[in-house]
Amino acid sequence: MKTWLKPVLCAGILAGGSMAINDMNVQASSYQMAASEEEGYHLSTAESFKIENVDTESVVGKIMYRLAPADAVDAPAPIELPNAVAQTFVTNPDALANWEVKIFVKQDPSRPVVDAKAEFYNAAGELQGTTTFFYYV
Repeated sequence: MKTWLKPVLCAGILAGGSMAINDMNVQASSYQMAASEEEGYHLSTAESFKIENVDTESVVGKIMYRLAPADAVDAPAPIELPNAVAQTFVTNPDALANWEVKIFVKQDPSRPVVDAKAEFYNAAGELQGTTTFFYYV
C-alpha cells in the first residue's frame, strides 16, 4: 500500500466514525435515571434491546434470555427471565416480539465483577419485571 494512502484512509474512517457518533441520542425517563442513581447503576447502552434471543434449553425449568448470540465469544451468560415475563413467553412466545430490555450496570473498581440489572418492558413501555445478574470483566 502506498505510504500516503494510509493516513488518508485513517482520517476518513475517523471522520466518518465521529459523524456517526454525533447522531446518537439517549432516551430514558427521569424515573429510570433516578432509580438507577440511587442504586448506583447506570444505563449500559444508548439503545434498548428487542427480546429475540430467548433460550429455553439453557437451564432446566427456567426460561433464559441470551444477551448475545449463542456462538459469541466472551459474552455474558444467559439471564433468567422474571416470572411475569416467563409466563407471557410460555403462553405466547410471539407476544414478546415488541418488548425491550434495558441493561443497567455498576462496578466497584476494586472487584473484577460487574453487577447488572435487566429491566423488561412490554410494547407499551411498562416495566414488567427486573432481574439481577453479574459477569466478570
